[in-house]
Amino acid sequence: MKHLWLVALLATASSAAASDTRPSKQPEPRPCTSWSGRIAGNDPDVVIRARLCRKANGRVDGTITWRGRSGASVRTVAGTWSRAGLTLRDIRLEGTPNPGWRFCTIERYTLTAASPRKLAGSYRSSECRDDAAITLERE
Repeated sequence: MKHLWLVALLATASSAAASDTRPSKQPEPRPCTSWSGRIAGNDPDVVIRARLCRKANGRVDGTITWRGRSGASVRTVAGTWSRAGLTLRDIRLEGTPNPGWRFCTIERYTLTAASPRKLAGSYRSSECRDDAAITLERE
């Protein structure tokens, strides 16, 4: 049950491809999903939007946009889907923190399926000494 959302995503892409054996003149849509949710860490009021795209061999890349008391940032992330869930890390960080705040890279996001449309987990940023809870819902 935990991985139904991933199975549904893969089944949707597979059934579309299997239903017609003729070559398509349109490019296949990129297998991306959009998510929104919250993070409660050093800044307890962060609202996020994520766009995650599945690649070959379980790889994932995408962006996570943050908005909170600390300011706004855009993080480029990369990682993997596995039976255990989703593991990501920041590979690029852009943004301007509000006065009194700073932004740090996150070396590990760990998320599992709380339901077919929800992910829950945490992240760790050693640089900012920040361990945070994350909840995401598929849009």
